[in-house]
Amino acid sequence: MTKTRTVIIAAVIILSQAAFACAIELNDFIYQSKGRRDPFVPLVVTTRAPVNGLQGVRLIEDIALEGIVWDEGGNSIAVLNGVIVSEGQRVEDVEIVQIEQTSVTLLLNKKEFTLILKEKGD
Repeated sequence: MTKTRTVIIAAVIILSQAAFACAIELNDFIYQSKGRRDPFVPLVVTTRAPVNGLQGVRLIEDIALEGIVWDEGGNSIAVLNGVIVSEGQRVEDVEIVQIEQTSVTLLLNKKEFTLILKEKGD
């Protein structure tokens, strides 16, 4: 019984070392294009810099509604791109028109947009 266990343990060790060696070789793989397009490089690349906060926002896609604190008395606030805003507030080209329980309406470049707060998992 112990001879069989020893053989099995030795086989597991040898196979795990072989698998480790193969994994190291796969990580060192370099694609040889031979004049063809590299399939791992995306065809479409965005050149816009990521937006931090609301400074420099030019497109509605640059704004993420992250949270709303709703107050029936009209003192509601929202979090857009990590920035706390309230109704009537303006940050460069973004003006907050209205904050509802689950949405924020804003003006961006003189166009009105409504952002809907997504539930966890959406």
